[in-house]
Amino acid sequence: MCTAVNLTGNFHFFGRNLDLHCDYGECAVKLPRGYALSFRHEGEIKAKYSALGCGFTVGGFPLYFDAMNSEGLCGAGLNFPRCAHYMTASRQHCNICSFELIPYVLSQCKDLREAADMLSRVNITDDSFSESYPATPLHWLFADKNGSIAVEPLDSGLSVTNAKTGVLTNSPRYILHETNLKMYPHLSPEAPTYPDAPLAIGTVSLPGGLTSEDRFVRASYFTSNCKKGSKDEERGSFISILSAVNVPRGSVITESGELHYTRYTSIYDTASQSLTYCSHGHVSPSTITLTSNGECASELEVVSFY
Repeated sequence: MCTAVNLTGNFHFFGRNLDLHCDYGECAVKLPRGYALSFRHEGEIKAKYSALGCGFTVGGFPLYFDAMNSEGLCGAGLNFPRCAHYMTASRQHCNICSFELIPYVLSQCKDLREAADMLSRVNITDDSFSESYPATPLHWLFADKNGSIAVEPLDSGLSVTNAKTGVLTNSPRYILHETNLKMYPHLSPEAPTYPDAPLAIGTVSLPGGLTSEDRFVRASYFTSNCKKGSKDEERGSFISILSAVNVPRGSVITESGELHYTRYTSIYDTASQSLTYCSHGHVSPSTITLTSNGECASELEVVSFY
């Protein structure tokens, strides 16, 4: 369970709620421009752009849950159970493992147009990270100040869809979420009027559940009705949107008895190249920033949030 949102107004904010049952000990990971990333199938590729995100490192490789690069391109991976279909490596494609996709795209692409073009040649492989960690079923939201795309590995191949809502949750496919959203045509920020205009129902039918479908509709409604304003006003609206789809601990119990809840919320401000991290266990948020020219140290830099 997760929700990612791309908010574009006078300012650009991107972020997500990571809803899980376990702690990965995530930190802020800074990827420097020029750093040599070693990919399973594609070998060593140097980063054209620096990046900052939430995750951890193994063997000198950044494993991002979500991240932003120095050009303002952002990405987040979300659970996609029963829908994700990874392929075997193919000579006709650029073969990228699921856990490699965010660093691959953000290190090589400056904007969403370049990302979409690159992804048209990518094959997401079925490689597990290790024997203990099989490949997690994922789909991704990539975004910049001009829009968003949903990237989904299907049995027919990699699907890249214009995510007009700027929102992504979990299964089913993005296009089915958009279809479901059409069931709520009368949602309105205006106060309901009865009985003269029975279809002007305000937010009476806005779903309040924690399912993937309900969170998608709720986040999409709030995002589409968000008003432009000052940076503080838009940042405040963005935080409110993610808070509205937050999963409190104990409110969702899986079939295996696991407590899924919002472990952290990440907020990326692409103008200031900053990441604000708010976790379930800490009241005070923590903010980490790339340097003014988008450069990091000469190696991967891991910074604790607290």
